[in-house]
Amino acid sequence: MSSGRILLRSSKAVLRPRAPAVPVGRASSSSVLAPTDTFVSRHVGPSEGEIADMLKVCGLSSLDALVDTTVPSDIRLEAPVELEAPRSETEALAHLEQMMIAN
Repeated sequence: MSSGRILLRSSKAVLRPRAPAVPVGRASSSSVLAPTDTFVSRHVGPSEGEIADMLKVCGLSSLDALVDTTVPSDIRLEAPVELEAPRSETEALAHLEQMMIAN
């Protein structure tokens, strides 16, 4: 008997192993129960080193050069965008909820 589960993809069976069981009371920060998608990892951009590596691979000297290369000039704004004051994640979610209720 297999310890995995079978998934069907395009009429081909694929065997995937099951995740290992975690003993009750033994979950740690490195366990399979630890969050893998935290706010910081989703919202903090690349480091200066990662940006430098990306620009090097692209053969460009700056982020401005990257934008000049990838974004057509006829769709760029000439003036800075005026934005509302920043909101916390909780405030933003509450605001979005109010917008959904209004619709």
